[in-house]
Amino acid sequence: TIKQIDDILTVKIFASRNLPPSAQNVLQSTFDLLSNYKGLNSKIRIEKILPDAGNESGRLAENEGIQALQFNTIGTSSYQLQRGYLGLTLRFRDKTEVMPIISETSTLEYQLTRSINKMLGLNKSTIGIFSSLSQVNPNFQLNGLTAHLKTQYEVKNISSLTARELNGLDVLVVDGLATAVSPEEVKSLTEFLGLGHKLLFLADKAVVQPGQETAI
Repeated sequence: TIKQIDDILTVKIFASRNLPPSAQNVLQSTFDLLSNYKGLNSKIRIEKILPDAGNESGRLAENEGIQALQFNTIGTSSYQLQRGYLGLTLRFRDKTEVMPIISETSTLEYQLTRSINKMLGLNKSTIGIFSSLSQVNPNFQLNGLTAHLKTQYEVKNISSLTARELNGLDVLVVDGLATAVSPEEVKSLTEFLGLGHKLLFLADKAVVQPGQETAI
């Protein structure tokens, strides 16, 4: 992924000066990882911004999508609650990805790689979502699931299980069925799986409609 970056990728790290030791360790690990990336590809640019809560740099960080942190500091005679920032943005051409808070590094490499892949448009599978509730209410969407999947995949809501709707999908998620599957749809699903695509079926125990509950 890193070697496939063919244009300038700018990484802005927003890190306050008064971070506690644990956050300083996270910051150092982040710098080390990004420095390794830069060593693999000279098109990566790293900038460090030192925002402080309440001033212009702090407002800049928040405008970029970086969230303020609260942490405790212990002085010689006081125990204080302070605000600071530790996050980063990645910009590639007209695309931007934001990591609002970097709190630990165990998944940092995965998150960075995922964000870079998204900006480069690499290996992005298409997931189709078919929901039983969309059969009852055409305006229904699995917003939470869809929003999460869109961070890594192309997501398409489909209205039927026909070959036309399944065309172009790599993975199909079926969130229950409000009606029986037709012979045509069975054929389409069989052919879909025969092509090596994936199917995730979320079975409902009950269908709930306004004013009634029907056990399945």
